[in-house]
Amino acid sequence: MYLIPLPHEITARDGIFSIDHNTAIILDVGQDDIDLKTAKLLQQEIEKVIAIKISIKKRMRNERDSDKNCIYFEYDKMDRGKEAYRLIVTPNEITIYACCNRGSSTVHPH
Repeated sequence: MYLIPLPHEITARDGIFSIDHNTAIILDVGQDDIDLKTAKLLQQEIEKVIAIKISIKKRMRNERDSDKNCIYFEYDKMDRGKEAYRLIVTPNEITIYACCNRGSSTVHPH
């Protein structure tokens, strides 16, 4: 998979996030059908690359602490354009921050 647009900056940290059958993509209950479509696109791309179909779930934001090994879509105020995003990867979770729906749908196959 490729990230488009390419990151302007990458900061390496210790640890590895591993995707397995227990991994889930988590959307906030307030996120809309465009966000769900983006989550499904990511789900399909992960399945193509590692042959694992991960689940997509909707949760209240305050339930986040109970989840482990998840990929979250979040909105963040960024003044870097419609396709701006920030990707944070830790051993327990991946969070994809975007300023709008358009920025969160920028994962493309290679």
